[in-house]
Amino acid sequence: MKDLQKISKRTGIPAVFFKEMLGIPLKPCSARTIKEAWDAYENAQRGTEEKQAALAKWNELSLKNIKAAKTFNEALAAYEHTLCDGENFKKALRKIYNLF
Repeated sequence: MKDLQKISKRTGIPAVFFKEMLGIPLKPCSARTIKEAWDAYENAQRGTEEKQAALAKWNELSLKNIKAAKTFNEALAAYEHTLCDGENFKKALRKIYNLF
């Protein structure tokens, strides 16, 4: 495998982005709630494995909330805790639409 740190240093692109692209598992984020994942994300430095792991955990927990939503209000709450782009955002919108 190529040295990701050397590639990162030369390009200015965080090594963690290459790890994700290559499918190399990140250190897991221990957050159990979206709030904890958000806090971990906000407190981590840009381009670090911790920030990316917190983001992945946030998406994972967000998707669980979307799938678990059984009412319009639950779907709306799940939507309010998703990132403003990506698949979970679209899934939350779909859930709201279907439950309206």
